[in-house]
Amino acid sequence: MLRITAKKGSHCEIELNPCMNNPCSHGNCIVLTPLTSSCICES
Repeated sequence: MLRITAKKGSHCEIELNPCMNNPCSHGNCIVLTPLTSSCICES
């Protein structure tokens, strides 16, 4: 399976994770692409 990641830094040493800062206050953050995420809310 191919895993696509987005990276930054002068040597691409920092991986970008849109869920790192926990953007979902009531649910789970799911990474859709290296730069976008979606919240799956609890009911």
